[in-house]
Amino acid sequence: MNKITLIMTLLVGLLLGGVAGYALNQQLIIARGGAGTMGFVPMANQLIEDPQVRQMTICAKLAMNQERDIDNLALNLRLNGYLKPMDDGSQRPFFALIFAKAYLMGLADSLPQTDASARQYQCDDLTWLYPVQD
Repeated sequence: MNKITLIMTLLVGLLLGGVAGYALNQQLIIARGGAGTMGFVPMANQLIEDPQVRQMTICAKLAMNQERDIDNLALNLRLNGYLKPMDDGSQRPFFALIFAKAYLMGLADSLPQTDASARQYQCDDLTWLYPVQD
């Protein structure tokens, strides 16, 4: 074979390898959920709009702002229960919950830190959130 044929074969091989590698990489990203972002915003919004998630998170933050003790473990276990219908085997639902908690806690910080805010979100109904003081 002459040099031109070898060079052309090498270039065609590199071109085909590059195209095949790019296509395979795109398929892997799609198979993993769009690099972890496909559906993240609607999932986080669903959590933010859920009345129970909103109530639990805002009440917890209002209590923390008033320097009251809360049962973080019970709060996180209950919030994680809302992820079961969204579980697709990826970390995306968990990260959406972290985002939703951060957003709702920021929302709680913007509320007036009064008993009226706690009454508005019916925080007294969440008896499990406040541990019994000995």
